[in-house]
Amino acid sequence: MAVFIYPSGGSNQGRDTMSNASLATQIRTLQIIRAALIAGVVAFAVIVLGFLSGMPKKLEFGMFEIVLLIVCMQSIGLYVFAPKFMKLDEARQAEIKQLKGEAKEKALMPLVSSCEIIRGAAIEGASFFGLILVLIADSQVGLIAAGVLIVFAIAVFPSSSRIRSAIEAVRFRYGL
Repeated sequence: MAVFIYPSGGSNQGRDTMSNASLATQIRTLQIIRAALIAGVVAFAVIVLGFLSGMPKKLEFGMFEIVLLIVCMQSIGLYVFAPKFMKLDEARQAEIKQLKGEAKEKALMPLVSSCEIIRGAAIEGASFFGLILVLIADSQVGLIAAGVLIVFAIAVFPSSSRIRSAIEAVRFRYGL
C-alpha cells in the first residue's frame, strides 16, 4: 500500500510552490489540471473514432474486455480510496494547527490537490485503456467503458465547493 506523506520543514521546504498564491488561484489551477486530463482523453476518443471511420463492431467479452473491466474497477477503487492514502506527518499537523482561516486551508491545499490529481489520472488511465482496446480489438465494450469514465470524470469535476469540502474533511480527519 502506497502512502504519501507530506513533510514539515522550515520556510517553504517540502511544500507546494503555489503556497503563496490565494486559495482561489490554487483551486483554479487544480481545475485546469483536471480539465486537461479530461480534454486529453476526449481528444484521443475523437481521434480514435475518426481513425476507425465509424463505430466499433464487436460487442463481446474476450480477454481484453475482462482486463479492461478489472482496470476500470481498480481505477474507481483508487478514486474512492485515494484520500485514505494521503497522510500528513505529525510535525506538519502541528504547524497547520497554529494557522488560522484561509492560511490553514491554503496549507492543506497541496494534500487535496495531490489527491485530486491522482484521482483524475486513475480515471484517465482506464479511459485511455478502453480507447486503445477500441483501436486494437474494435471493441464496443472499450468505447462504452471509456465513455462512462469520461462522463464520470466530468460529473465529479472538482468545483470550488467540492474542494473546500475536501479541505474540511482533511481538517476533520486530523483534528485541525
